[in-house]
Amino acid sequence: MSNESRSHDALDPTTVRLLGDAPAAGTGAPAALREAVLARVAADAATMLTVRGADGDWTELLPGIRRKLLFSDPESGTEAFLLRAEPGARLPPHSHDHDEHCLVLEGDVGYGETIRLGSGDYHLARRGSEHAVAHTETGALVYIQNVRIPPGA
Repeated sequence: MSNESRSHDALDPTTVRLLGDAPAAGTGAPAALREAVLARVAADAATMLTVRGADGDWTELLPGIRRKLLFSDPESGTEAFLLRAEPGARLPPHSHDHDEHCLVLEGDVGYGETIRLGSGDYHLARRGSEHAVAHTETGALVYIQNVRIPPGA
């Protein structure tokens, strides 16, 4: 891989230097190298979140509609989740007290008679907007992110 195609180095310069100084395989790694690698892993874990497809729980919102929470920040009110709807499922009309970003990953989603979305389509419902009945004919998997905006912002 060329340096031009890399957005950042995977390891910091100190760790790279320690790896270069490490003894050949099978002779044991120096304690400083082990500490540097473990510190890097711990730092990444504190600033990143990965949810595997098989991880997490799906909870039923309504018949034929389930939700899997991916991320929630109670302080800011931001949350991200997957919504899985079975063919023919319907979600009642609702309003938004937040900006809602929707990305259809699979299937189809409609809002009332005017909005039709398919796989790969993005939809933004701004705070204060109202959705008509949400429905799907074939079933759908949708990524949704709710972003709370403080009043007056």
